[in-house]
Amino acid sequence: MASLDSIQSFNRLKALALVLALLFGVSPVLASAAPFPSPQDDEKEDSKDSEEGDEEEEEKWLALVGGDVYSGTGAVLRGATVLAKDGKIVDLGYDLFVPEKAEIVDVRGLRVYPGLIAVGSFGLFGGTGNLNDSVDPYGSSMTLALAAGITTAVNGNTVAKLKRGHVEGLVVKDSAFESFSYSNRNPQGQLQVEERFEKAAEYLRAYRAWEVEVKRNKELKAPSKKGIDDRTVRVLTGEIRPKFDTNGRTDLFEVARLAQRFGFRPIIEGAVEGWTVADELGRSGATAIVSPRRRANASERLTSDNGSSIENSAKLYEHGVPILIV
Repeated sequence: MASLDSIQSFNRLKALALVLALLFGVSPVLASAAPFPSPQDDEKEDSKDSEEGDEEEEEKWLALVGGDVYSGTGAVLRGATVLAKDGKIVDLGYDLFVPEKAEIVDVRGLRVYPGLIAVGSFGLFGGTGNLNDSVDPYGSSMTLALAAGITTAVNGNTVAKLKRGHVEGLVVKDSAFESFSYSNRNPQGQLQVEERFEKAAEYLRAYRAWEVEVKRNKELKAPSKKGIDDRTVRVLTGEIRPKFDTNGRTDLFEVARLAQRFGFRPIIEGAVEGWTVADELGRSGATAIVSPRRRANASERLTSDNGSSIENSAKLYEHGVPILIV
């Protein structure tokens, strides 16, 4: 016969599993990304529209009650409730209205966390290309990732929500980023990047002016997109985020100035010397992906601050730069 301690331990593990299962669809950085509808979902919608009298799918509610909720923004809500509908969090806090049909799980004494994000997950997915065709939903990597609390993974420029057993809805955002190479070691490459942004910005100004004028002149033609890089336009409109793999002080400073010049928010992977220009990175709206293990010796030939610092993340955070720790 199982002891009382073993039964309590099992119940705690069960509650923790429910927490992780609930948070499969939650990401502190990519929370706005919504899954694309699958073909099966479209068929269900068509069936509902064409056949009258079909019963709507019953909503599934889940409430985790009494745990210490770590919201992902730095706030900790002691003894709060997390309310989810159909696997997605809809509210968290105190004195929430919980539907009668909701499954209620008492998680008092437990901590409730948002899911972890694997920002570089080539090994997890096992390849490139279409993730829906290359991921093994029953593989050991998928099982271990979910067991460790990883709910979101990034492979190249694709964002996916991890699910065991099927791949429908795995990819929630394709081409979520645009990678740029922008280093003072390649002046020609820097110039080409600046020209891309200049042309995209000029096109957007012309397009916005056209939007105003076409209301008065219906025959006015929209500005031509010939020679304009569409993905750079989408960066400037905020549809996708630009990503830079940059570590040195000078390059980080120039990326920050480029971002301020054209009004985009860069994601910077590396940022080893970010502490030396943290104020500029903060003003640019940058997000930094940093690894505390990365080291760079300071150069004695330079009078300015350089090299790695154990205070890198702290100084970036102090200047308003969101941090992802690898």
